[in-house]
Order: sequence, then C-alpha cells, then structure tokens
Amino acid sequence: MPKSHLTLVRTPPPKVATIRRVSGRPEFAWRHLLLPFGLVLALVLRWRFGWGKGSTFAVAGTFVFASFAMGPLVARAKGRFDRALMRALQKGDRGALWPLYQRQWVLRALADRRYLATKRGLVHMELGELEAAEAAFATALADASEKERSLLETYRANALYALGRDDDAERAFRKLIADGDDNPQIYHHLAHGILRRGGKPREAMKLLEKGLETAGSGPVALPLRITLAEAFVAVSDSDRAKKLLREAATAAADGPLAARHALVEGKMLSASGEESAARAAFERARTLDPAGPTGREAAQLLDRAA
Repeated sequence: MPKSHLTLVRTPPPKVATIRRVSGRPEFAWRHLLLPFGLVLALVLRWRFGWGKGSTFAVAGTFVFASFAMGPLVARAKGRFDRALMRALQKGDRGALWPLYQRQWVLRALADRRYLATKRGLVHMELGELEAAEAAFATALADASEKERSLLETYRANALYALGRDDDAERAFRKLIADGDDNPQIYHHLAHGILRRGGKPREAMKLLEKGLETAGSGPVALPLRITLAEAFVAVSDSDRAKKLLREAATAAADGPLAARHALVEGKMLSASGEESAARAAFERARTLDPAGPTGREAAQLLDRAA
C-alpha cells in the first residue's frame, strides 16, 4: 500500500478578506464618563463661571441620572440585538450580519468592550473572517469574568481550529477539558486537529469516543463519527471506517458535513486501492465545499492523484 494513501493533509489557513472595523472605538463604554464629566462640569460652572447652587446641582443631577439611566437603555438594546442576531444566524442570512452590527450605534457607544467584542467575533466567525474573529474573542477574554471565560475560550479555540492553527487550538482545547468542559465539539476539534497535522490517530480515537459518550445519539454525534472513521482509515482499519460512514451517510446528506463524509470516504477508498472511486469521492467533496477547508483538502488530494 503506497504510503501517500494514508497521508492526512493539513490544509493551509484560508485567506481572510478584511472587513472594515466600525469607526471610532466601539469597545469603549462612553457612559462610564458621564458621572465624572458631570461632576467636573458642575464644579467648573460653580467656581469658574459663578453659577448658583441650584443651577449647578441641576446640571450635575442630569449627568448622574443619565449615567444610571443608560444601564436599562443598554440592556434593552442588547436584548433587541441578541434576538436579531440569533434570527439572522438561524436563517443563514450572512449578508445581513455585518450591517446589523454596524446599526447598533447605541451599543457601540455605550456597551462594554467584552460584549461588543464577543458579538463582533461571532459575526466575523460566521462570515469566515477567522483572523478577525480570533482577535475579537481575545479582546473579549481580556475583560471577561471567571464565569464568562469558558465560553469565550471555546469561541477562540474554535477560531484557532478553523484557521488551521492546530498547535494553539490544541493547547486551548486541552485546557478546556482540564477545566472540566465536556462539550463534544471540543473533543471533536481537538481530535481532528491531531489528525490534520499527522498526529497520533489512536489518541484521536480516544478523544472522539469520549466525545461520543457525551454527545449521545443526536446530531452533535455526526461529525464525531465521521472523524472517527478518518482515524480508523489512518490505522488501516477500513472495515470499521466503512461501518461508521455507512451509518452516517443518510444524516450527512448535504452541506459541510456531506463534504467531510465524502472526503473521508475517498481516503478510505484510496487506502483500499480503489483509486477511481476515491477520485469521484474527492470530486464530490470539492463540489460540496468549494471554498472551505474540506474542499481545499480534497483538491490537494486530487492534485496528488493526477
């Protein structure tokens, strides 16, 4: 069996189109300045311009009231934006995401930096702007409380994984697991990163099996099964790989998971010496995910086979 049949190709990081950042400093919460500014202004008006006590207190009181009133205003704006963002993500309306973020002028002026950076990161992630997403999540983490860190570290690790920065992603995923996070996606991404850079397939198997224990039989288990089949191909266990792929075939009917299924099927067929069928599977993977990492890996495998 030619050695190249079992080579796991590490796809290069995708080219990241630059999305222009919103103008100004959207992470800065200007409302935090209202209270000190109002007090300073009141002192200046009182002692520099000789305003009376009543007028001075009125000015200071207005700023104090505005400082506290901004909290509920920002909370309502966050609720509206969160619901609108969720609807756009569920519909897959990628074209609406960045304009939706840009229209949040109240939040961009008044909300805290962590909130804005997190939402900006989610938008960039959905748009495939992976470097911008990773940077945004890193910004959010700098201001995050202990309660918020786990979710943000998961977001950042996912961005590193999508970028192909498997060493950095592996450190992040292993830390999450050590901290007690049993999200099946963490086990999947860590295992797939190990396979993608030519690491130990049996270690990847253990991680995937652990993830499957947590995921159960729901849709979350599907990518774990497909990647477990890829690990079996890497250790020349085509029978078990074929069984897993057969079980996943119906559920992975379209989209990125269908492309992953076709790619792994192609690797299995190639390892079995069925080159013509393997090329057809790679072509199918490239067609299903032409701009994504699976499609690029399939294209590389086709070039090797040419």
